[in-house]
Amino acid sequence: RFAAEADEASLSALLAFLDAAELEDNGLELGEVSVESERIQILTVHGAKGLEWDAVALPGLVEDVFPAPSKSNDWTRSRHELPSPLRGDADDLPRLDLTGAESRKDVRDRLDRHHEEVDRRHAEEERRLAYVAVTRARGTLLASGYLWDTAKKARRPSPFLDELAAVGDLALWCEDPAPDAVNPLEDRVLAREWPVDPLGASRPAIESGADLVRAAIAEQRRIGGDVAGQTRPVVAAAAGRRGRSRVEAGDLLPGLLDDTAERAAHWRRDVDMLLKEREVAGRTALVEVELPEHLSVSQLVALHRDPDELARRLRRPLPARPAPLARRGTAFHAWLEQRWSAQTLLDIDALPGSADESADHDDLAELRAAFERSEWAQRTPVEVEVPFEMDLAGVIVRGRMDAVFGSDAEGWTVVDWKTGAPPAGLEADSVAVQLAAYRLAWARIRGITDDQLPTVAAAFHYVRSGRTVAPADLLDAMALRELVVGARPDTR
Repeated sequence: RFAAEADEASLSALLAFLDAAELEDNGLELGEVSVESERIQILTVHGAKGLEWDAVALPGLVEDVFPAPSKSNDWTRSRHELPSPLRGDADDLPRLDLTGAESRKDVRDRLDRHHEEVDRRHAEEERRLAYVAVTRARGTLLASGYLWDTAKKARRPSPFLDELAAVGDLALWCEDPAPDAVNPLEDRVLAREWPVDPLGASRPAIESGADLVRAAIAEQRRIGGDVAGQTRPVVAAAAGRRGRSRVEAGDLLPGLLDDTAERAAHWRRDVDMLLKEREVAGRTALVEVELPEHLSVSQLVALHRDPDELARRLRRPLPARPAPLARRGTAFHAWLEQRWSAQTLLDIDALPGSADESADHDDLAELRAAFERSEWAQRTPVEVEVPFEMDLAGVIVRGRMDAVFGSDAEGWTVVDWKTGAPPAGLEADSVAVQLAAYRLAWARIRGITDDQLPTVAAAFHYVRSGRTVAPADLLDAMALRELVVGARPDTR
C-alpha cells in the first residue's frame, strides 16, 4: 500500500509511514482477501480462512502433497527448527521430558516417542487445514487427486480424498495401477523453440509483406524517383507504364486489411466500440469521479493544473509515458544524498536501468559541477529527503521534501531541486502548489501555526541554470484546503 501511494518509496519514508500508522491508525490492519463474484480466485487454504464461495475446487489430494509429509518438524532432528521450549506456543507442542533418563537408550527411546508425538500433531494440523478447505464451499465442493506426476511411482490417494469419496458423488475414480506400471508421462517429450520467435505463426505473412516493401523500394531506386535510402515506400512505378501508381497497404500486407479476415474483423469491432464509447461520453453532461482519500503531492499539483485531466486519470489509470530524463533526476538526487551523508534505501547503481546505455553520465557530471557553483553548495541542510503525511480537508497528502535549511530563529527554507528548465505562465503557478504543500508540511512538522506560516519559505533551485525561484504568493493553508474541498463534491 505504501509503495503504491508514496511519491518515492524510500526506507526513511516507510519508517515514517509506519510511525504515523501506529499513532493515528492504532496500527495497521491485517490484510484481508475479499470474495469476488463472477471470477475465479486462486488462494492457499490459509488465505481462504473465514471466507466462503458457492463452488470450491480442491485439487492435489494425494499422499505426501495434502496431507504434506512431516519433514523438519522435530527440533531434535533439525538444526533449523527453534526448540519447542523457546517458542511462544510451547504449551501446545509435544514436550521432551528427559527426567529420570539414566542411559543413552532411555534418551533415545524418549526422543523416538517425542518424534511420534510431533508426527501425530502434524497429522492433526493437516486434518484441521483440510477441514478449513472443504468448509469454504457453500454448495459445491470439487475434490480431486491424480496418479502420475514427476515421480516414478504412481501416487496414492490422500486419506482426505478417500473419506470424501465415501460420502460424496463419485464422478471418476482410477484404480491403482499395477506395481510394475511405468509413468506414461516419461514418454512425453516436451520441446520448445528457443529463442522464441516474436512473430510466431505470423512470420510467413509478415515476411511476404516485407519482400513486397523491399521490391517497391528497389523499383523506386531503379527509376530514380526517390532519394536513395528512403524507407517509406509510398509510391512505386509499374514496369512498362507511364507515371506512378500508389502501393496501398493492402498490397504490401495482403489479407490483414481485408474485411473478411478474422483479425481485421476483431480490430474493426474494437475500434467501433471505442468510438461508440467516446460518442456516449461526449453526450454525457457529468461523470462524477470521487477524489481518493490519499493524494500525492504530484496529484495535488495536477488538481490545480487541470482537474479534468486528473479525474480522467483517476477514473481510468493508464501507464505513464516513458520519462528518459527521470533517471537523470534520480541520479542527481542520490548524489546529493550521498554528498550530505544521508542514507538511502538503494544506491543509484542498484536502481533499475542503472546499466542501460542511455544513462548520460556526462550530463550528470555537468549537473554536479553546476550545483557546486551555486549558493546552496556552501550551505548544510538541517534535513534531507524528509517524508511527510498531512491531513488537508480530510484528504491525506503524502510527499517528500528534498532539503530544508535554516532554524527556528532565522526562519526555514524548503528547497526542491530541479534538473530541468523552469516553467512559465500558468504552468509555473501550478508547480508552485508543490512548494506550498512542502511549506505547510514542514510547518506542521515543526509545530508552526498557520498564522506563522510566512516564517517558512520555499523555493525551486534549477540546477543547470543556477536559478533559484522562490514564489512570493504561495498558497496558504486555507487556500490549499479550498483546492481540495472544491474538487471533492464533483471532480469532473
